[in-house]
Amino acid sequence: MTEDQHASVPGAAGSVSVNPRATIHLTPAQYYVRLAVALLAGAAIVGGAAYALGLFSSEEPPIRVRPGSIELQLPTGKKWQDKNGYWQIKDGEKAATYYEILISTSAPSEGCKLEANTSAIKVIDSGNNWFLIEIAGKRTKVTASDPTKVKMLSGERTLSFDTGDYIAEIQDSAGNDICKFGSAEFIGATIY
Repeated sequence: MTEDQHASVPGAAGSVSVNPRATIHLTPAQYYVRLAVALLAGAAIVGGAAYALGLFSSEEPPIRVRPGSIELQLPTGKKWQDKNGYWQIKDGEKAATYYEILISTSAPSEGCKLEANTSAIKVIDSGNNWFLIEIAGKRTKVTASDPTKVKMLSGERTLSFDTGDYIAEIQDSAGNDICKFGSAEFIGATIY
């Protein structure tokens, strides 16, 4: 044996042989068991990270307000649920006690706030039809001025108030204007 093939162990009498080119031989069954364990460990790590980031939580998604007739759209796989007179996001929960709204418009009116925080939001069209979005018991609750004119579209991901009018105004919880719009001035809004 050469000198580099021996290693001494402190406190032991003699030396231990070590082959630097040693290989571990696994049977196919051992290989697949170790591969499965590694895949499960990786899936657990990814799942834990996704849960920590809130990807599997019940937190409600943002609501997009689209121009034209009033449309409230959920951009994720979540759906609206008809509760006989109002709507809520199915299996959703609202952790915050207020909404943040971001508005896009081609011509902001005087005093228009393109960003606002409020506990309720009322979206009103030029014919005075409206959706009221508010938090009730840690959930979003949507009511309408005339529930019979509201339809669920796009696989229950969109609430549509099909009146043919344009969105003319958005108000806060106190009934104050967040922003007013003329015909074709409202581009969209996102409510968080």
